[in-house]
Amino acid sequence: MKVQKNDLLFYLAIVAAIWYALTSSFWFFLLNLIYALPFGLMSLLIWLFIRKDLKKRNKWIPRILIFGTALSAISLFAMYFFNN
Repeated sequence: MKVQKNDLLFYLAIVAAIWYALTSSFWFFLLNLIYALPFGLMSLLIWLFIRKDLKKRNKWIPRILIFGTALSAISLFAMYFFNN
């Protein structure tokens, strides 16, 4: 079985999205901009490029990114409200 470019890009986007989802809830403000957000943006851009092949697997990337963003927002609100 031949590995295609979109397959490699999909796996790269999945790894970047998972990294974003895991780290965006732990690091805040500038650390989030440095360590989490670039990976989320890279994953989103790759997804925009490969979604044209219309494979069902491509639905996982935006779901992971939305989950990571929700985790980040929840942890940010929790930090704000519980530290006051």
